[in-house]
Amino acid sequence: MIHQFRDKKQIMKRRKNIQTLIGFGIFLFLVICGVLVYLSGFLNYIGRPIWKAKKAVINSVESSGYVVRTKASVFNENQNLLKENDDLKAFSIKLSKALKEEKPIQQKVETQVGLICISHGFTILIGRTAKENDFLLRHQTRGNDYWFHTRDYPGGYVFIKNIRNKSIPLDTLLDAANLAVLFSKGKNAGKIDLYYTQVKYLRRAKNGPLGLVLPTNEKNLCIDFNKLRAQQLLEK
Repeated sequence: MIHQFRDKKQIMKRRKNIQTLIGFGIFLFLVICGVLVYLSGFLNYIGRPIWKAKKAVINSVESSGYVVRTKASVFNENQNLLKENDDLKAFSIKLSKALKEEKPIQQKVETQVGLICISHGFTILIGRTAKENDFLLRHQTRGNDYWFHTRDYPGGYVFIKNIRNKSIPLDTLLDAANLAVLFSKGKNAGKIDLYYTQVKYLRRAKNGPLGLVLPTNEKNLCIDFNKLRAQQLLEK
């Protein structure tokens, strides 16, 4: 009986020890879980700013590389612009030199083309050759200027420069007519017919000789050629 009681007491003791161990194990497990949860939160708390810092460093490096590339491209563009600017300066210098060299020649040619007379305040231009006729017609006259030419004889063109709101006097018309006869093949004919019209009514002959024009809206003018009058105009 005593032996059975001891065995039962030992079993109860062992069971109690086992329960204690199990409780302690559960407690230890809960403590470990709590520690792990705490460490996980702590590591997450610490890792977040570290990741942000890492990301900031990566972005900074990438942006620095972009800035470097951008500065390099800007430098190359500036170099190209400077080169183009130098080329433009060189071209401008060459062009200015060429214009300076050509300008006196052009002025000399223009002053040698045709003759100029003044009659009652009106300018009269005279072409003596086909080349001068063509030059004066192309470069020295406008649509409202007047053109004179002998009707039945070849000769030079004579132009009266128009003055706005001012009528051409008869004496100026006669002066221009006499000059046209003087520089024509009909200067020995005595009485001679001419025609005149405004420059805007002249039409160039297609495939015709240099300076040849076909007049329209022309008016006829018949004069007794006065050589002295024409010469005096040229001497003024």
